[in-house]
Amino acid sequence: MIDLCEAALDYRRELAPKVAVMSLQQQAHGASLTGDRTAVDRLIDEASYIVGRVDDDLP
Repeated sequence: MIDLCEAALDYRRELAPKVAVMSLQQQAHGASLTGDRTAVDRLIDEASYIVGRVDDDLP
């Protein structure tokens, strides 16, 4: 899960903000399963900066 999210986020500039937030959230979930609290906090913080740009009209 973590590797898949990292691969998606390699193209972050081309992703819709909603997709980037969802990828960061999923990566944080994967990090939580491995017990990496530092990564979880960092990823959720990163997502929080992007969430304001999410267009709710996108699927």
